[in-house]
Amino acid sequence: MKNKLSLACLICAGALTFGGSAFAQEQTGAAGKSVLFVENEAKWAKGNTPQIKKQLEEAGWKFELATPERIMKENHPVYLFSFASLDLQKGRYCDIWETLWNKVKAGAVVVFQPINHFSFVKISEDETLDLRVRGIEKTDPKDRTAAYLPGDWLKKPCDLEKEFKKCMTPAYVAIPDSPEVWQVLATQPRSSEEKNVRDPFILFRPYGKGFIVVMGPTNHSFSIGVFLTNLYENRDALRGKSL
Repeated sequence: MKNKLSLACLICAGALTFGGSAFAQEQTGAAGKSVLFVENEAKWAKGNTPQIKKQLEEAGWKFELATPERIMKENHPVYLFSFASLDLQKGRYCDIWETLWNKVKAGAVVVFQPINHFSFVKISEDETLDLRVRGIEKTDPKDRTAAYLPGDWLKKPCDLEKEFKKCMTPAYVAIPDSPEVWQVLATQPRSSEEKNVRDPFILFRPYGKGFIVVMGPTNHSFSIGVFLTNLYENRDALRGKSL
């Protein structure tokens, strides 16, 4: 791959299959490092899919576009719900949730990038998952910078810290109703007037043998591919750590 972004990621891409949970060890070949991508079907959101696909593939992931049938029948290490909205609670994805949560409990990682008033209430019976999603308060773009958990996960196998340093934090934040069960891997300022008050940027929690991640949709300067590579590689080491 010619792109300079992810030479280290590509060297380590094969490691995504090995180690970690029994679920991960059952995956082999390309399926062992695949991301099943659940696309928001709104036209404006679909316009972001090519860039997300590019970032994932540059980091060594195999991009797979989801359907409800694929979620029900296939096992993937990572499930990514991009621009997750209330639409997931109805329509074509309304019947997947029990199956998906069982996959996470068996070792998969599920990532939600919520917008608007997304809620776990109607897609999970676990009340500790619920959170409130809202738009950020008035914040100058230059103030939308991330603070993040230090440690090996920033450098192994890719340079994730570089991504954090150049990213503009999301326009949406998720505030958990049960913060004691979530880890905070990164934060962002509440507003330009309250720069020292930090809201969650990336929430993380073990769930059975797997993990749940909640983070606002980021702009294209932050590689979701690099983030998922480092998160997946270091997922067990991140247990119990928080800002």
